[in-house]
Amino acid sequence: MRNLKSLFVLIILFLGTSNLTAQFKSGEIIAGASMGFVPQTTGTVTLPPIGIMGEYALTENIIGGIYAGYTSSENSDAIWDLRWRDNLIIIGIRGSYNFELTKNFDVYGGLFYGYTIASSVLLEGEWPLNTNVLGLNIGQTRLAGFVGARYLIDNRFGFFGELGYGISLMNVGVVVNLGRHELPFL
Repeated sequence: MRNLKSLFVLIILFLGTSNLTAQFKSGEIIAGASMGFVPQTTGTVTLPPIGIMGEYALTENIIGGIYAGYTSSENSDAIWDLRWRDNLIIIGIRGSYNFELTKNFDVYGGLFYGYTIASSVLLEGEWPLNTNVLGLNIGQTRLAGFVGARYLIDNRFGFFGELGYGISLMNVGVVVNLGRHELPFL
């Protein structure tokens, strides 16, 4: 964990001292969908981590938006003859600082703040204590950091990859630039 923090600090220092420009113009809306490869659940994955986001370019380098993600997995315990499904939902806001490395390629780092809802459902068996312990929902707030890179094929469509603590530790996806729009409250 300490090495990961050191790497994150080095990336931020490198990017912060670079004289780079932005890939997006102020006022543009960006939509994306992703799939994760390192889920935040245990057991056999029944639905890989998926996420959707909508972002707004506040300035040429600062982008803010919303994010939602979901994943599901199944677990079993041979000793108690149990089988259950774990579900994880994450919703929240995110902000990033972006640097354009080439005309079509940028890197970014940012923060996510949101709410995590974890639930488990008993599929087979009975708890020996005559209570449904697995039927509960657990929610907590989450603050997480992420770093990523984005490649735009043209001005509207592209691909991205991110590393960070979210619905998955590693996500890849598609991104669409929906163009410039003025939001009435900004």
